[in-house]
Formats: sequence, C-alpha cells, structure tokens
Amino acid sequence: MDHYQQYFRFTRQGIDRETHRMASRTLVPPLVRALEHLDLEPRATHDVAHLVRFQEARKDRMHLFQIANPAYQNVLNETNFFTLFLYRGDNPVGCAGLRLKWIERTLAEELTSLRFYYDDVPSMARERERCIVTAPTARLIEACPVLVSLSLCVDRDQANFAAVPPLMRLLFLWAAVHWRWSWLIGIAERSIARLYTYDIYGFAGAELGVWRNRPSDGYQPDGELPLTEFILMTAPRRHTMATFLRADVCDVGRPLGQPITTTVDAAAA
Repeated sequence: MDHYQQYFRFTRQGIDRETHRMASRTLVPPLVRALEHLDLEPRATHDVAHLVRFQEARKDRMHLFQIANPAYQNVLNETNFFTLFLYRGDNPVGCAGLRLKWIERTLAEELTSLRFYYDDVPSMARERERCIVTAPTARLIEACPVLVSLSLCVDRDQANFAAVPPLMRLLFLWAAVHWRWSWLIGIAERSIARLYTYDIYGFAGAELGVWRNRPSDGYQPDGELPLTEFILMTAPRRHTMATFLRADVCDVGRPLGQPITTTVDAAAA
C-alpha cells in the first residue's frame, strides 16, 4: 500500500486538501486491500517506458493507443500521463492508464483531423488514415482539458476480472484529486463498452459515432485502411467526482452506476 500512497500525496494542482485527505484515508486503503486479497499490488508511475515494456511483452493482446505512445507524442510526463500497474511479486500482470490532453477546438474536430492522436499529423499518421465522428457529445466538448482513459489490459492467467473494479477506481480516484479537467472520455470497441462503460468505468454516457483505423490494421487490396466502429464514452467532471468521491466506491462488488441522460445539463449546472 505504501507505494500507491506515495503517489496519492497532496499537490497544489489538485482539489482541496480536505477532500484529498478523505480520499486518501477513507477510500484508497479498502481498494488497495481488495487487490492485496487477490495477491496483487498496485504500483503507479508517470514513466511511459514501463507501459511500452509491458505492451511489448503482450503484442498479441495489446496495442498502445497513439496518445500514450512516445513515438507519436513529444511530451509524456508527470503533468499529462499516469499509469497504474498490477504486480504479482516482481511481475506486472495488468495495467490501466490516463492521459491529460487539451482539446483546442471541438473533440469531433480534433478526432477527425487526427490531431487528437498525433502531435505532428503529416509526419506521424499513416497514409489514408481516417477518423469519422458523428457522436453528438464530441461536438459539445470544446476548448478544455480532457482526461482520456487508456487501454485496460489484465493477464487473464495471472489476474481475473475481480481485479478490474478496484484497479479502475484507484486510477480514477487519483485523477479526481490530482488533476484539473473538464471531461472524462474513452474510446472503446462495442464489446468492451457494453461490459465496462457504466458499472466498471463509471462513465455517464456512451454513444455510437466514431469510426477509425486501428493501429494494428493493415491495408486492404484497394489501398484503404479498414474502418472499425468505436463507442465514445463520456462523463463531465461533476458526474465523475460524485461517482468516485463517495463512501460506497470502496464496495467493489457494487456497480458504479447507471447512465444518465442529461450529461450536458449536468456539465452546465
């Protein structure tokens, strides 16, 4: 528990000290113990090299999201990148990460232009790479910092599904009290979104309307890259804070909640 607690220390960039104290003393310890009962230890880092090494050992099951790949991002450090690993002994067996990113125009425009994925689109994007966006909320998120949920990967032969709820709650709790952002977002394939969006990740809404080329896709005979449909998962900061900064978040057997239909109203209230 000591390793994770040192990453949970108070910083001026986060929220008020009393809320931080409540989270670190009341919410974090039971979630860490839930992982320890599974013989797992959470370890946090801002060093993207750890994520790269973890991915390289699992290339058949895990591909780095471009916004967490140092090949496409000029700066990944303690100001915008955070990963929480699960260790069994000295071996990492799972991870989930976060990326803090500024959205200059609308999220839809950033995605469509590929600026969301690459720091320098002309030199980094693949030829004919595309992203098509029709999700309504993507056109409402504009000129603000967003928190992006990165790929969740857990070795099924080393850590079962029971590890996922406490892992994700510790991850989002850290971001809730250490970084300032306006929206929490995630982009996931249908099968993942259907299982995790509300009860595991704690998002407020999920929308159809993002088609993009996956990093692992090869070119088709016609020279085009295949488009895959993704789900845009979103939650305004107020919803996320209310979801994770409550006493029953420690009960990992309890689903985080159900979708709300007034996401935009909640953000503007």
